[in-house]
Amino acid sequence: MIRLLAAFFILRSLALAEFQQPVPDVFLWRDTCNVYVLKHNGRALLINLGDGTVLEHLAEIGVKQVEWVLFTDHHREQCQGASKLDRQTTQTAAPKDEQAFFETPNEFRHWNPRLNDKFTVHGSSYLRPPALPVKIDKGLADGDTFTWNGFTLTCVSTPGHSPGGMSFMLKQGERTLAFTGGVMHDGAKMTNWFDTEWDYGFAKGLDALIATVDKLIALKPDTAFASQGPVIANATAQFKTYKERLAQFRPDYVRGYPVDNLSKRGPHPATQPTKAHYIVQVTPHLYMFGPEMAGKNFAIIIADSGHALLLDCGLFPKLVLERIISDMKEFLGLKQIDACWISHLHGDHFTLFPALKDHGVKFWTMDSIADKCENPRYYDYPAMIGAYNAGFEQAKIDRILKAGEVIEWEGYKLHIDWMPGQTEFGNALWLELDGKKIVFTGDNLFGDPADPRTERPRMRQRTQQRHH
Repeated sequence: MIRLLAAFFILRSLALAEFQQPVPDVFLWRDTCNVYVLKHNGRALLINLGDGTVLEHLAEIGVKQVEWVLFTDHHREQCQGASKLDRQTTQTAAPKDEQAFFETPNEFRHWNPRLNDKFTVHGSSYLRPPALPVKIDKGLADGDTFTWNGFTLTCVSTPGHSPGGMSFMLKQGERTLAFTGGVMHDGAKMTNWFDTEWDYGFAKGLDALIATVDKLIALKPDTAFASQGPVIANATAQFKTYKERLAQFRPDYVRGYPVDNLSKRGPHPATQPTKAHYIVQVTPHLYMFGPEMAGKNFAIIIADSGHALLLDCGLFPKLVLERIISDMKEFLGLKQIDACWISHLHGDHFTLFPALKDHGVKFWTMDSIADKCENPRYYDYPAMIGAYNAGFEQAKIDRILKAGEVIEWEGYKLHIDWMPGQTEFGNALWLELDGKKIVFTGDNLFGDPADPRTERPRMRQRTQQRHH
């Protein structure tokens, strides 16, 4: 049986390792991406390169020399075989807007990511440049024409799947062929989502992609040659369907309200002011920040004994923490904060970790989150604690909880459940408190109570990126 399986996989790999010719003058080789070969008298121009395996097989279609490789974008699956090129005989061209991604990739993949790094979503890069620099001989701009041995390719800027992505249009008689990179997968589908997540829910990448699809529709390609998946027949019709799908998706994706004016909101109708600075009361034992601290992470349950449980704590100065602790002790009966529960791995929910440790506070979270707090550099996720310049890089978790666990604290039963959504690594804590069933969900749900359009909370989405 094992021999039969081995033979099957060998035969399957051999079957895949051959050229296809989807249209005259265009050969297709598949490895880490689709590599398209234009051929003339033993010489070739390649569109994308993949892992470079194609170079070992070009003789099978009569190619003796590769003169040019044109890249549609910087994504590493398109160019990781660049070291195999003979740079004495082969030149490379790429979108001018992405030339730096090829030539200085380490400038865009930082060991110590920060929120203000270029091309990042909360510190995690949405670029996937090559592991090693790739020298680009010619930068291409929108509207340029690239002529090679009777082939004339028109360069069209098509960002969205990539910040400076480019498509190459080729007239073949009455037909228009488009080499479109990762703009669209056959079936009017996205190639992937994470390459288009540029700004954490404000649709910058998505809007760029929609505009690109509009541009391609206007060019009326008959066939599109994607960087992944099958060649796309009836390309213009598929682009039209794709545009409709993206437009339908957009309202479900975009945040329910703008976040650039959070401090201008009025008080939440379910809260009452207190004498403690910035603190409002939700129920007799539950408190949170008022509107002047909107966007900061802080909620607290103060039991009758004066012992308290924090629900997240981050994104405000230590001096503010000291002031509100003092006020809560004076006005709200606080004696001791026992623990701070962390809702999910994003560092903005525990930037006050050292200051709370100074007050003897223990930290609790679920097992799948704990290691992301303790060893954040093991992971390539957005918004890890190091990105926030909080003065520390690791947060030791004192009590590790499991999904479904119920723990006792000050007479309350605290229920812990896995709650993915904004991130895979999130948990919810819920309990019965003051005659209500209350759940703390981190950043999974949000809505503006003053805006009827967001009455139903919507999911905040932060795409996790795994590129190492």
